[in-house]
Amino acid sequence: MNMKHINRNFPWCDEYDEDSFTGTLNEKCSWSDEEYFKLDDELYDLAEKYNEIDQLPRELVWRIMRIFSYVMMTIGCHSNPNDGYTIENLNND
Repeated sequence: MNMKHINRNFPWCDEYDEDSFTGTLNEKCSWSDEEYFKLDDELYDLAEKYNEIDQLPRELVWRIMRIFSYVMMTIGCHSNPNDGYTIENLNND
């Protein structure tokens, strides 16, 4: 199972990269379309690969959900004017 970009975005992996989408979001409070679409493309590829099975591998689901949870939390903080957290390069529309 190829999870290169998922692993790059998952802090508990040896392959974690601070220049990945979540790394940039966390370290620089900045949205990177380039890094986002690397992750997005891999998620679509994995969806096609696992389209016919009933249950996804636990390791894959855990990593994807942790990434999703973190990204949603940061967007929520960014959207809350009382929070003080701002993501650069993220259009509010």
